[in-house]
Amino acid sequence: MKVMIQMLQLPTTPEETQRYLKLMEAECDREMELINDLLDLQRLQTSPSVSLTSDAVLLQEWLPWTIEPFLVRIQERQQILKLNLPSDLPTLFSNSNSLERILIELLNNRPLAKVLDA
Repeated sequence: MKVMIQMLQLPTTPEETQRYLKLMEAECDREMELINDLLDLQRLQTSPSVSLTSDAVLLQEWLPWTIEPFLVRIQERQQILKLNLPSDLPTLFSNSNSLERILIELLNNRPLAKVLDA
């Protein structure tokens, strides 16, 4: 975010300014999610009575929906993300919110999109 703030201090076009502001907003949202994730983890560690619920996750439906927000960014960066999902994958039992957080962090922190095999 510091780099984007520095870029905004330079002469920019209105389009660049809007782009930097959108990037900063997305980064702020991501940082807030990270903080909330850390707080959730802390609650789980300090309170044994708090437990995560397991959901039935159909990866064939869940993965495409979860990665959809990343597709525009991947195209803008001229990257490729291939999703190979066999049709016979069994149902996964996991906490879908935690699973989503993990996948989002992996996608956000990859310098280049890689092949995602389930």
